[in-house]
Amino acid sequence: MKEIRKQTGYNFLYEKGYLDKAKPVSIAVNEASLEDALKLAFKGQPFDYKILNKIIYLIPARNQTEQQVPALQTTVQGKVTDEGGKPLTGATIYVPATQQQATSNALGEFSIPNVPTDAVLRISYVGYTSREVKASDSFLTIALEISWQTLDDVEIRVAYGTQTKESFTGSATTVKAEQLESRPRVTFMESLQGNVPGLIATSGSGAPGAFPNVRIRGIGSHQAGNTPLYVVDGIPIVTGNIGSIATSSTAQALINPNDIESVTVLKDASATSIYGSRAANGVILITTKSGQSGRSRINASIQRGISRIMAEDRMRPLNTNEMIELLAEGVINSSDIRIDNHDDAVQYLIAQGINPDVDTDWYDLLTRTGNYAQYNVSASGGNDKSTYYTSLGYYDEEGTTLGNGYQRMTGRLSLTNQLTQRLKLDAGLSAGYQNLNTPPNGNFFVNPVYSMYRIQPWLRAYNDDGTYNEGISNTFNPVAITNENIYDSRFYNLKGNIGAQLDIWNGIAFESRANIDMNFADEFRYDNPMFGDARNDNGRGRNYNVRHHTWNVYNILKYNKQFSEIGIDATLGQEAQRFDRKTVNTYARNYTAPNKYPLANASVPAAADSYEYARAYAAYFLNTNFNYQQKYYLSASIRRDGVSTFGRNNRYGNFWSIGIGWNIHQEPFMQAYTWIDQLKLRSSYGVNGNEAGGYYPHLGLYAVGQDYNGEPGFGLSQIENDNLVWEKNKPFDIGTDFSFFNGRLSGSFDYYVRTTQDLLFSVEVSRTNGITTYDDNIGSFKNSGIELELAGTIVKSYKTGGFNWHSALNFSTLNNTILKLADDMPILSGNFRRDVGRDYYSYYLRGYAGVHPQTGEALYWTDGTKTATTNSYADAMPFYQGSALPSHFGGLTNTFSYKGLSLSFQLYYNWGNKLFGGFTNLFTDGSAGAADFRALPRLTYNTRWRQPGDDAFSPKIVFRGTQSGLSGEQNSTRFMYDGGYIRLRDVTLRYDLPLKKLNLPVSRSSVYFRANNLWTWIRDPYLPRDPESFVGGGIGTSDAPMARQMLIGLDIQF
Repeated sequence: MKEIRKQTGYNFLYEKGYLDKAKPVSIAVNEASLEDALKLAFKGQPFDYKILNKIIYLIPARNQTEQQVPALQTTVQGKVTDEGGKPLTGATIYVPATQQQATSNALGEFSIPNVPTDAVLRISYVGYTSREVKASDSFLTIALEISWQTLDDVEIRVAYGTQTKESFTGSATTVKAEQLESRPRVTFMESLQGNVPGLIATSGSGAPGAFPNVRIRGIGSHQAGNTPLYVVDGIPIVTGNIGSIATSSTAQALINPNDIESVTVLKDASATSIYGSRAANGVILITTKSGQSGRSRINASIQRGISRIMAEDRMRPLNTNEMIELLAEGVINSSDIRIDNHDDAVQYLIAQGINPDVDTDWYDLLTRTGNYAQYNVSASGGNDKSTYYTSLGYYDEEGTTLGNGYQRMTGRLSLTNQLTQRLKLDAGLSAGYQNLNTPPNGNFFVNPVYSMYRIQPWLRAYNDDGTYNEGISNTFNPVAITNENIYDSRFYNLKGNIGAQLDIWNGIAFESRANIDMNFADEFRYDNPMFGDARNDNGRGRNYNVRHHTWNVYNILKYNKQFSEIGIDATLGQEAQRFDRKTVNTYARNYTAPNKYPLANASVPAAADSYEYARAYAAYFLNTNFNYQQKYYLSASIRRDGVSTFGRNNRYGNFWSIGIGWNIHQEPFMQAYTWIDQLKLRSSYGVNGNEAGGYYPHLGLYAVGQDYNGEPGFGLSQIENDNLVWEKNKPFDIGTDFSFFNGRLSGSFDYYVRTTQDLLFSVEVSRTNGITTYDDNIGSFKNSGIELELAGTIVKSYKTGGFNWHSALNFSTLNNTILKLADDMPILSGNFRRDVGRDYYSYYLRGYAGVHPQTGEALYWTDGTKTATTNSYADAMPFYQGSALPSHFGGLTNTFSYKGLSLSFQLYYNWGNKLFGGFTNLFTDGSAGAADFRALPRLTYNTRWRQPGDDAFSPKIVFRGTQSGLSGEQNSTRFMYDGGYIRLRDVTLRYDLPLKKLNLPVSRSSVYFRANNLWTWIRDPYLPRDPESFVGGGIGTSDAPMARQMLIGLDIQF
């Protein structure tokens, strides 16, 4: 029996004393099936066996049960739950004495008739420790405990299939449906923040539907992209913006989180290199839900909520009195105006056009309380031959800033059919629609977010008769522009897939899958003829239409066999994929009638263009896993990728990985340590790739539509370079997985180093070539860090419905270093300087040394030694000022449960990065005077120098002055902030309703209250807005601020 368990992974369950009756067995088999080996081993024994869910049950031999005196019988009824009292659907209840079997329903309940009163029931469920209980006339409530040993046999998603956790040599984190559903967000990636070590998923924008910026284990490229590969049900999908107007129009946002069964984040070479040229930035595997055999189940959920902007106290603009107070000081401080008292200064400002009797709160006019609603319904079921899953979802959100809105509708159908004993077919179809109403993103007056910070409070939004005020900076009234313009972006997605799995013979199987993914964008922008920059054109209209089609086919041959002490799991495959993108843009102006938006109503066709792009992949791959005694593991993979984006010299590349694993806890010398459930050591190394950005980076290209002296022509736009190659990522990982004290404490630890070579950079060339730069492989990066993940049961009740406390913690560090650049020459990029030996996101700025206490002038460090200061910005030298990358980050989740009540919360923290204020450096000194869009920030008001002797952060105000270092072109660390923060991201209070007592046709129901971003501690007291931002980004006024959301929800299962 021990040898059978070692070679197959199947466990035995039997009543105490069974083996005492066993006869000695000695058999010799080679390459026999499990069934054949069991028949030989049990021949002539006084008991028989039955196999269920990888468990071999020992039962009385048939001839013995027939001879037994009939016992009293009863109908056994009961309920199977987890430790917290939550029903377990699909648990197996088995009666060895009679070989009867039942499965628990959606309520966890079961019923078995004609059971002997002295029988024993065996209850098992995947991921939980099996239990035995005696049959009873009373209703049984059976609570199962989570078991790490059983989890060793649970399959996790990997490339082109599954593996057991015990045999997996890579680094991966899986977030299951329960975690996604317990913390529902607009997009599934938002739920990964704080749950996956090594992963950063920050939005930087509170706009509805905004998809977060995702980075896995640092920065791997300069210009070829750092976005991970997204794979849905085995098929890579398109990433990036689909449209042109909306900046958050991603295909990933059209995946309904309620349709997801699990999300697995693959991080190291052993896990990702099988995806070859697209795996350098990690891989995110999304597995959608499918039907399960059993009675039909219908699930419905409703959520309604509201949202408000976060950090409002830091963001509110100054009112009229505060602005006049500031500018009056500026007038007095000006050597050109010669006014020395406050009253005269105020009169001077009134003469400049300031109306002290008007105090418009532009913040209130351009923000609002957002509304949120989400509805989902799904149905699933089937039998032993066929299953189905279907769902519908609707999401609607009105954003917290004027003009922002988002709608999403999704539908999905999944079917499976066991056509024959060896052939299984499956098919799926999903459709999605999203509608974004989002004003332009950027530092433009048509952007209401930007305007509410910059516009002066003494300007009216409306005239006394209720009409819009046209006298703001040549009709740039932000309320009028936002209300009268149209920004309508509609996106459609249709995915279809079909697959077949054929069990050929003796561990050999074949799988084939085909998929098509169609994305369409239909966007319209209308700039009204009365307000804004379209007034001179009498209105403008623009149509953007995008069609993005993808098809993918793969065929794989699998072999899985466990011999005497050696196991082999191999996958040989072929994959092909093609992307096609076509865009058509049209633009017209001079509308003949107001509020008639089609371009046909504009009399002047201004421009039209269209583009077509294509990219194709072809690959062959082999992935192998070997084990010895299911204790020592070796994995290896190789993939040969070809892609059309490279020239003929380097169109194909080879990518590979090797991994090892050692289950230390199975060694004889570890058996004395009974408190160790599992201890595994693993390591991996390999090479994967990152393709060049764009569709044709290797080709020599000419731009058409060029005009020379009135004649049409062509212009050189790109030099041919057939020597471009993939960026090569070489990740090394060593880690351990562990479980102690019967699963009470478990986790993992990883140390990684990922080195990226042949980085693409733009190289400058002489303008006499007709261009200024070309792309070449000239750079190298290194990212390194540690990742720790812990999960534990702090308080555990052994009574059903008792108090339980579970906690999960993850911690990650990140260190980035540039190893090589072209000629090792530094590259200046905005406020960053890229130099060998430095962080990729190293700030390079003049150092702000504060304010001279006697004069109120800004002071700067002369150099990086910080030993001398100067009041001349030109005389100060820039030096390195920290990094925009966090040095460490992580999350802590706690869940408390008692009877039907549960409370969970998640804390997330980010530390060690710097943020540059992309707007706080604009006109903070009063140099723009009283111009319409030159309001001063609240930080200046709160921290300014006012009189000699003041120890101030901000220098004095000078009206229309030229004080050094205060214009938008003179950046310094005065406008840099510490990005550290701790956030209470999620709080959920849930109650499971006891509807069974009411005899309603409801299997399960719960009501809950949830709050997102409820509280944030910000380390820097001067930071003028919420600190969450894109990786490597700063803070500005172009993006919608982050929002706090509160909602109530109801989940029902029929």
